[in-house]
Amino acid sequence: MKTNFVAMLLGVAAVSASASVMGQTDKTELGSFSVTAESIEMLTPTSLRAKGNVVISGKNSNLHVDEALITEKNGVITIEAEQVAQDLNVQSKDQKTFSAEDLKGARAAGGEMKLMNSGFVPVETRGLTTVWKNEELNMCLSVTTANGRYSEVITLSPQSC
Repeated sequence: MKTNFVAMLLGVAAVSASASVMGQTDKTELGSFSVTAESIEMLTPTSLRAKGNVVISGKNSNLHVDEALITEKNGVITIEAEQVAQDLNVQSKDQKTFSAEDLKGARAAGGEMKLMNSGFVPVETRGLTTVWKNEELNMCLSVTTANGRYSEVITLSPQSC
């Protein structure tokens, strides 16, 4: 039985959050990924905190953590996750290797999730273009968004990151 409902706009992704009674879990959907947790608290119009058995699910993976802070800044959604007393458990549903070509035309939130799941972190955002870096792959990408989709994906030299 739902006790309240909050709907907000989180940057470019629509967010809905609901609180349930008797220890059931909250669930929030953010673009192409969702967050399920024992509690979800909207901190600001562009950030939320999920606590207790947090599961962040995307198209290609699930992230299981104890606590997560999710924020949006300049169209980039960032997930800061904390795991207490357990190893971080990332389960890949799709074991394909990373290809920048797969990002072209992707919805922005889905593309961000794919980049994060592949080890990329945003390093700079200017307007609708974000530079992503993956230290492990020694790779940088410039991603431009138009109409909510990745319109241009350019591989940069690692030195230009």
